[in-house]
Amino acid sequence: MPLSLGGAILGKTLSTRVTVEVVFSLSRYSLSHSVTEDVAKVTETRHSEELAAAKMAGYKVHFMGFPEPFVRHGYRTFREVFDGSRPVRYDPIWPSVRAALRFRVSTTHGLVLCPLRCGHHIDHRIVFESVVAFCRTMPRPLIGFYEDLPYAAWLRDSEISSLVPDLPSGPLQPITIANIPFGAKAALLDSYPSQLTAQDIESVFAHWTRRGGERLWLSPAVIHAFFSQTRPSKPLSV
Repeated sequence: MPLSLGGAILGKTLSTRVTVEVVFSLSRYSLSHSVTEDVAKVTETRHSEELAAAKMAGYKVHFMGFPEPFVRHGYRTFREVFDGSRPVRYDPIWPSVRAALRFRVSTTHGLVLCPLRCGHHIDHRIVFESVVAFCRTMPRPLIGFYEDLPYAAWLRDSEISSLVPDLPSGPLQPITIANIPFGAKAALLDSYPSQLTAQDIESVFAHWTRRGGERLWLSPAVIHAFFSQTRPSKPLSV
């Protein structure tokens, strides 16, 4: 996700071989359209933006084809999308997404990063809980979490740290990545005119300034594996 990890991707900090998994890639929402807009039209626009960002930053993008909330039943307002009290298991898409992510994580040999679910977006929570559930049944050392933006910019440090999971692979530690100027990341985010507002970019910049870059939560084993060398070649999936 360039919004949260664009700097790390551009700087080749974690890997020179990055694949961005767009789990929920069917949409009917954009800044210029209502949530009842034609799915095919909005999805085509969103896909073109993702591909433009991928070309600019030099990573692969994979569309998994699951529908975003406003394409699914049960979501009519943003309040429902960001309702953190809503159990993910009640979402009809939960079983299929969980199974698909279990397969993707189990067949990926490099580092896998997933959202920390800052902001409680239902899709981010589904991804988070799917990955965490897999790691607790089949411990996977190369796993980490990123502070999803712009939502993380609106939270206190204590609120963010309370979201960090306990995994069998050991306690996770925060690490900040900042080997490129923010302007380079901002230029990458210009690839998303239908999705990001000026306020979103301002929030991302505020978080960057506050952290000194982008912050991830990683195990000591991951930190050693990916920060003990320059331009690591291990594949990365986010």
